[in-house]
Amino acid sequence: MPLHHPAHENSTNGRTLTRSAFAGLSRLAPPLAARLAERVFLTPQRPRRPVRETAWLDGSSELRVPSPDGMLAARVWGAGPEAVLLVHGWSGRGTQLGAFVRPLVDAGFRVVAWDAPGHGESPGGISSMPQMAAAVAAVAGVVGEVHGLVAHSLGAAASLLALDRLQVEPVRVAFIAPPADYHAIGERFGAMTGFSAPVVSAMRRRIEQRFDFSWSASAPLRLAARQRTGLLVVHDTADRHIPWSEGAAIAEAWPDAELYSTTGLGHHRVLRDPEVVHRVVEHITSCRPESGPPLLQRVATPSRSEKHVGEGRA
Repeated sequence: MPLHHPAHENSTNGRTLTRSAFAGLSRLAPPLAARLAERVFLTPQRPRRPVRETAWLDGSSELRVPSPDGMLAARVWGAGPEAVLLVHGWSGRGTQLGAFVRPLVDAGFRVVAWDAPGHGESPGGISSMPQMAAAVAAVAGVVGEVHGLVAHSLGAAASLLALDRLQVEPVRVAFIAPPADYHAIGERFGAMTGFSAPVVSAMRRRIEQRFDFSWSASAPLRLAARQRTGLLVVHDTADRHIPWSEGAAIAEAWPDAELYSTTGLGHHRVLRDPEVVHRVVEHITSCRPESGPPLLQRVATPSRSEKHVGEGRA
């Protein structure tokens, strides 16, 4: 379910050749092309963990979580009675959200991050949004009381599905760069790979059958309108992977939501920006009067984050 370039596209020439091959296959053998497109679409990358994420592992303990797709590799920081779940996006890892760990632990939470099926250190050769949603539910089922959830990119869509269908009920939720339009994801996938529009449509039908899943019934804006949890959406205006307009649409559809926009952070650096981290942690702790004022007393300093849109409707 790539929101970015497929794993095998590692050079300009390689991308051109691959797109040409997939386009040709789409014309000559559409059923075969649809099967191949499905495989490409469902195969995440497993990039190496950068040094900064290795450092974020300090102070964590290992946790193995049983799920429908095998034992998930998870990490736990802190020992608070309430948990905050960190949900990564496509081709990501739990430690990608490591910048949020220390502030949340300092606020008294137990923080849990994990690798989704087919990602990082968890088993599986393929993955999908339904599988990622089931992983959210599996982790929530073993960690006890879940106060908050912070999710990035496709992890936000999977978390929304878990909130709506799988009895995951945090008090506060933050989505960073969430997608709102699954049809647009398919179009971007076709444009990246060269698979034709009819082949992409056939691929979507194959995925629905494979996972007993309906794209239309699970549309993010449809699910968002039914939620009652307090939501913060963070989205960068220059995000090249998921347009800012999609995050804005999620915030608009969600009954109790605020949109916090940034400029110049893109799709991934937004996860490490100090102002973003502060704003997300402030939101997660906002329903905990016992946590006291220290986090809310922090004075914001100028940064590349820009709070030029903030439409709370709580």
